[in-house]
Amino acid sequence: MADMYATRKQPVDEGYSWVILFGSFMMYIVVGGSVKCFGILYTEFLDVYGTGAGSTAWVGSLCVFMLFGLGPFANYLSRVYSFRKVCLLGGVVIFIGYLSTAFVQQMELMYLTFGIIAGGGYGLAYAPCSTLVNFYFEKRRAFANGIVVAASGTGAFLLPYLYRYVLDEYGLQGGILILSAVKMNTCVFAFLFRQPAALCKKDEAKIKEFKEVTLEKELQGTDIINDSRNNSNSLDPLVSTTEENCCTRCAVSCNSCMSNGPTFEWSLFKQPKFTVYTLGFFLAVSGFFSNFPMIPAHIESIGLSKQQAVFAMSIFGVCELCARVFFGWFADLKLIPEKYIFIISMFISGFAALIIPFFKQFAAIGVYCAILGVFPGSFFSLISILIVQSVGLEKLSAGFGIVSLCMGIGVGIAQPSVGWLEDATGNWDMSFRFAGMLKLLAGIVFLCEPLIVSFFREKPMPDEKHIPDGIELDIEIGAEIGAEIGSEIGLEIGAEIGEDK
Repeated sequence: MADMYATRKQPVDEGYSWVILFGSFMMYIVVGGSVKCFGILYTEFLDVYGTGAGSTAWVGSLCVFMLFGLGPFANYLSRVYSFRKVCLLGGVVIFIGYLSTAFVQQMELMYLTFGIIAGGGYGLAYAPCSTLVNFYFEKRRAFANGIVVAASGTGAFLLPYLYRYVLDEYGLQGGILILSAVKMNTCVFAFLFRQPAALCKKDEAKIKEFKEVTLEKELQGTDIINDSRNNSNSLDPLVSTTEENCCTRCAVSCNSCMSNGPTFEWSLFKQPKFTVYTLGFFLAVSGFFSNFPMIPAHIESIGLSKQQAVFAMSIFGVCELCARVFFGWFADLKLIPEKYIFIISMFISGFAALIIPFFKQFAAIGVYCAILGVFPGSFFSLISILIVQSVGLEKLSAGFGIVSLCMGIGVGIAQPSVGWLEDATGNWDMSFRFAGMLKLLAGIVFLCEPLIVSFFREKPMPDEKHIPDGIELDIEIGAEIGAEIGSEIGLEIGAEIGEDK
């Protein structure tokens, strides 16, 4: 890794890496914080439109599904066109989604405007800003990821007060119009992004190969320029000086510098560890995001005020902010494996969700929000780290995209489910228990990871040096044949020595 970055003169753990981190942090405030503030809008939608809890929850679940589900597509576009351009597009789409939502008169249309359009913008911005920082940090990667994901805690702390203020002062329509302008700030921070040099690695080899071929032909007296112009099977336009400089700078996008791999690399599921982690994240995020429509609605349903709902969400945001930075720093110390931090977080938050229905006081809900922010909220700083451990850094972009898609499916199912449970039972008690069981299952899945991996005989990670299976088989067969030939030769030599004696 160090040599590759040295070749590109890209800063790692220093210099412009911190600018990348700042841009990702600020974008994450808007993206992650806004998704977690949906509960504030959720209660307003219930009051204004009078629809059922389950049907209304579909608005938020579609939004979160798009946020996670577009991960593979967004990361693919980022490799082709640059992280900056994709995040810029995401900011514009979020603005259009919120702007159109302000003029919607029927709840069903919000599935399109807020769920699909605004959620699609979130999806274009979320995965790239989550992935990019990993290319600029190595020794402090967990800490950097902790800072980035802590930004959603900052947003969850600050934005509920902004949401409550604009809704109280300007109503639902005027408030959403103001919020649409706030979302455009993602475009400002996207301009800070630069394309990482690691994505030019494969093309560097092509340039080197071309130079070697060119030198060889020049030595043979071949006119390489005419040959390359006339030969339709010649190398790509990588050879041009301009694009080669582009690869060297990596500050702007050129298509030939990008790794144009498949959008969905389903072959990653051949790695049992990656499959286990993906399933665990699927369950964890499903239980975690179910809380955001539940908590404000539950607080109002037991007779507490809307301001107390905002305060409860701010408690969650502050605790999540501190916990994510701490757990990112703690993970870099390598005192215990990151997966055990995840397991402990899931078990504590899962049990808390099972018992919170027995307490109706605001103090108990505040403690639950603190637990929710400290423990399950912190595992987001570990997602990229665990993906790298399971499939390697070169596959991080594809792996994160697939994990995002699976998490989006989970949230898309879980959030309406907790709403339907409320419609069926008349309260949110069973909804909290359902979310708690999902988180406990996530911890159990991670706990069983060594057994599952050993059962399926995990294949080596892509960055490990190993002999391909086919070659290894040929070597084994060759060794057996060689042994047989050797033994026959040995017997013949022995017989000849015996005869001489």
